[in-house]
Amino acid sequence: GMDRGLFLSQLGAQVGVGKQGVRDRIDRLEALLRSDRPDEKLTRTARRLEREARERAPGELAWVQAHRQELGAVIGGLAGQADRFALADDDREWLDELVIDARADELRPATMVLLGLACAELRTAPAVLALDSSRPSAVHTVLARADRLRCEFAALGTRETVGAS
Repeated sequence: GMDRGLFLSQLGAQVGVGKQGVRDRIDRLEALLRSDRPDEKLTRTARRLEREARERAPGELAWVQAHRQELGAVIGGLAGQADRFALADDDREWLDELVIDARADELRPATMVLLGLACAELRTAPAVLALDSSRPSAVHTVLARADRLRCEFAALGTRETVGAS
């Protein structure tokens, strides 16, 4: 009925419940179908998270656009360090995807996820792990820059959520 444009009150009138009763029943059935538990709170939580993600999306995209040059520099630095430490192709799959996106100028909020995966590839490379940790090298500086950008990006949702309370 909702797909056909009927109001919840119209649907509820047919079975003798109000709008909230219809919403509760729909949520319970969706939860049962998705997670084998008839708990409407699961569906409500998923719907709230989807709504919050939609609300954050414009701000996240604007942040990525505003930090485009710095992201490009960090991605280039990560690629340079991966080359320096001769990471095998299998050990730099995420980094290579990130470089392709940067060259095509297709940076978007999902880029920040790739950045985290690419950092993990470089950070856990045997040659990088073998470095003397008491003396930071260029690879550590690039990784720290990437981590700082990722933290700033992650804080977007926190500030918006706190400000909305």
